[in-house]
Amino acid sequence: MRRIIERFFLVLILGSVLGGGLVHAAPSTADVEQALTALSLTNEARIIAAFERGFAQGSIDPAQMLRLLARLVAAEGNKTEKEAILLVISDTLDDHLPVNTLVNKVQEGLARTIPFNVILNGVGGHPRILGIVQRRTLLVAVRDLLYAERIFGVPEEAQAVSPFLPRSRFNRLVSEIADFLADYVEGGGSPLEGYRILANLSCRLHSLAELVRPVIPIEDVELVLERIDPRELTEIVLKALKY
Repeated sequence: MRRIIERFFLVLILGSVLGGGLVHAAPSTADVEQALTALSLTNEARIIAAFERGFAQGSIDPAQMLRLLARLVAAEGNKTEKEAILLVISDTLDDHLPVNTLVNKVQEGLARTIPFNVILNGVGGHPRILGIVQRRTLLVAVRDLLYAERIFGVPEEAQAVSPFLPRSRFNRLVSEIADFLADYVEGGGSPLEGYRILANLSCRLHSLAELVRPVIPIEDVELVLERIDPRELTEIVLKALKY
């Protein structure tokens, strides 16, 4: 009965906010906090604190999170696994990493009614399906690789001169490289073929830089490609797959 009441309460919150009613012109941090409270999470304070930092830093917006919460509460499944999904996103925000890909993958998985354990941990086999746990590992590993190659992100208002990139551009690089590596693995690519990984990554980044509205500046692409090598990319993928 308590679970039914909590779900009813959360649906009312999300409906009033996302429905564009007169009470809320746009979703706010307070709306997200109210929705999370209605879920009765074990790690509620930790998750709320991470989301608040993400909103303040522009890493994620309240409307995006409320849409995710709406799908989570409506989906049938283990409450612990639902919270685990939110914890992965929270930990990623705490690490100042881009989270949009993780949120989008969760949304996609929920829309396709994929089991929560697969959304979280993926599935082995040939080819593999990566969960958000593996994708978070890729984000961390790519960020650490760029740091090791002395490529850093700095606040937007700071004087940013290569290899010190504005935080938004640095995060875009991290996100696009991690996404590429995930797609490569899910496409059946071997993590041991570092030269092929690097060649394909070069094609992906250059294509993003050559769009009419470039996703990544060409100078950022060249900065990364001149500093990383095939061996490092292989190590990143193997780490994510826990070889």
